Amino acid sequence: MTHTEILELARETAGRLGIRIKNPALILQNMKPKTGITTILYNEKYTLWIDKHYIAYDDNFKPEIKYIFADEEHISEELRSVIGRIKSEKSPHALKTLMSVKEQLQLAGANMRQSDNGLYFFEN
Repeated sequence: MTHTEILELARETAGRLGIRIKNPALILQNMKPKTGITTILYNEKYTLWIDKHYIAYDDNFKPEIKYIFADEEHISEELRSVIGRIKSEKSPHALKTLMSVKEQLQLAGANMRQSDNGLYFFEN
C-alpha cells in the first residue's frame, strides 16, 4: 500500500471513531523512511495509531487493540515483541491485551502466508 492509501484508510477509521485528523501532511511526513514515526491520535474514548506498517486503535476502556491493517514486516516484528512481553508481564489487564494482540497477529500471519499478499486487512 502507498502512504496515501494508508492515510485514506486511517481517515476512514478516524471518522468512525470520532477522531479528527488535523494535519494529514504531517502524518504523511511521519511515514517517510528516514522519519518512521508512528502518529498517535486520540479522543476521550479511543486511541488511534497510524504508521506506514499498520493502523490500529483501542477503546480506552477495554483491554484490547484492534488492527485495521498491517504488513508482514510489522506482524512478524510485533509478534516477537508481544511474545517476549507476555513472558514477563505481571498485570492481568496488560496480559489480556497482549494475548488479544498475539491472537490477531498469529491469524494475520497465517492468512498472509496462505495468500502471499504481504498485507492483512482486519475486519473493522
